[in-house]
Amino acid sequence: MNETDDLLSYMAAMREAPASLKQTVGDAMLAQPQEALSKMRPALAEYPKDPDLLLMAAMAAVLAERPDQSLVYQKRFRKHFVSRAGVPFLHAVALAQKQNWPQAARLVKEHQLTNHYTVAGTLPGGFGLLGWITTWLTRIDRENKRAAAHRQKRAISEQAKKARKRIAEPTKARVETIAAAPVVDEVAASLPALPAVAAGIPVAFELPQATDLAPPEIGDEAFQWFRLRSELARLSLLQGFDELLCLPLLHNVDTYWYQVETVRKVLKQFRGRVLLVSPEAHRDCATCGKAYCRACHTAKCPRCARV
Repeated sequence: MNETDDLLSYMAAMREAPASLKQTVGDAMLAQPQEALSKMRPALAEYPKDPDLLLMAAMAAVLAERPDQSLVYQKRFRKHFVSRAGVPFLHAVALAQKQNWPQAARLVKEHQLTNHYTVAGTLPGGFGLLGWITTWLTRIDRENKRAAAHRQKRAISEQAKKARKRIAEPTKARVETIAAAPVVDEVAASLPALPAVAAGIPVAFELPQATDLAPPEIGDEAFQWFRLRSELARLSLLQGFDELLCLPLLHNVDTYWYQVETVRKVLKQFRGRVLLVSPEAHRDCATCGKAYCRACHTAKCPRCARV
């Protein structure tokens, strides 16, 4: 018996309002939304789950700029029916009327309500409200941009304020330090000087010798072979002529950097096939007047065959 009563109650609640009633309420909604709301209350009491009446009631409340009442009707509509493009738009307009522009703009972007004709086709009143829809979408976009610019300006102001505070705090600390400096100097002058203690730490350096690398059990003759073998290993690591081996073995000889660089260039670029002579050894011949190398032609001039 209880299940039958519940079923009958549910069927009575789901009854749709007559078309004549919807027409009357719809005309009043467009002409006088305040009076339409008063007519919709008894109609919704009799037909509480009629989708058209709920949507018209939410629309009339928005037109009458009563956003809280519109949000109640929208919630009842979404509870029992699938939402369409007009319901999120009414939600966005209700939030905008409550000065909540960021959330209104988020709803417009989330449900892609930029097409005015699509929104008008799903609202009571149809395309007769196209101008009103366009006005509200434009206003939501404009006010949201203005609110975003204000938030950005306030954030920049807060950052500048924090930066000035960070700069002022060290400055205040420096002022306090400078003010306390004379007192510190007076206290330091009254204290006895610290005794100077001489550090007596012995320091010695021992460089490794060639004998340190040889095993201690080998004799003198074997050590000579060991030294030659280590020299051979060191020479095998040399890949070019960056190091001249003869320089450490020269005694009582003054070397100059340009001489060393000339020898390196001859060895690197010409592989040693260059004869170095002085300008005097390459002077002109006294007979024919042609220059020739005395190191290559020691006996006579190769052109005139004169000494």
